Amino acid sequence: MKRRESCKIEYFFRGKRTSDSKKSGRILWSDFSLPIDAKGNAELSVREKERIRREKAERERVTRIQEGFEKWCSRTVDILRNCISEIESVNRFLVGKPPDIIFSKDYAQMLHADPLINYWLDILCVGDISEKQELFLKDRKKVEEIAGTVCTGRKRIMECSRGSV
Repeated sequence: MKRRESCKIEYFFRGKRTSDSKKSGRILWSDFSLPIDAKGNAELSVREKERIRREKAERERVTRIQEGFEKWCSRTVDILRNCISEIESVNRFLVGKPPDIIFSKDYAQMLHADPLINYWLDILCVGDISEKQELFLKDRKKVEEIAGTVCTGRKRIMECSRGSV
């Protein structure tokens, strides 16, 4: 917009001093022949209003789904990182422990879960959106199960070794 036109618009608003901004806007648009539809929603049919309402509701629903998915991804990355650190702490803890503790079922499950957890972290940290969605749809429950298995396994290993010391 040129400077002269912006001065005219400013002058217009100062001179009219109307409390109805819609009315003053319509006058401004008609005076300057601006290519803006100033009629508003008054002339929309019931079908058009309903279509607009449905489209808005659908956009809001999609936005909520996207935000929920992003929160799940972030939360899952934190959970899986925690699992990796628990596995590493158990590895350090078991150095020099008796074989009955080292060759436990819990430790075997943790070692088996380690590469899978790293794979999931790779998907969530550097994978594209389709890979993340596939993980969410297909393996969401498995992620939660393995995270729970790692956590309970670490607790059992730590308790068993404390009892045997």
